[in-house]
Amino acid sequence: MSIILPPKKISGIVTDEAGNLLEGAHVYYNNGSENIGVTTNADGEFFIKEVPSSAVVKFSYAGVEVKYFTYAVPSKVTLNLSEANTLDTVSYTHLTLPTTPYV
Repeated sequence: MSIILPPKKISGIVTDEAGNLLEGAHVYYNNGSENIGVTTNADGEFFIKEVPSSAVVKFSYAGVEVKYFTYAVPSKVTLNLSEANTLDTVSYTHLTLPTTPYV
């Protein structure tokens, strides 16, 4: 027998490692067919109502690692996102092919 928990509201603040508020961070979950969520405001705050008990809530922001939480996430969250591993160098190779066959 499994117990189905009721949906709950979650809210909180998203910051970077230095404690700076992150405006524009994405907080969402997938309901099976689409992502449901919000973007943090200028104060790094978010609010999502009716999060199902089966949901995995994802926190993402450009340049930082995505964090995942299950339903056990508290109703009020303060989350620090860590900087993602970045590339030191990007190589670009361009190959030009002739437009006419060799004779």
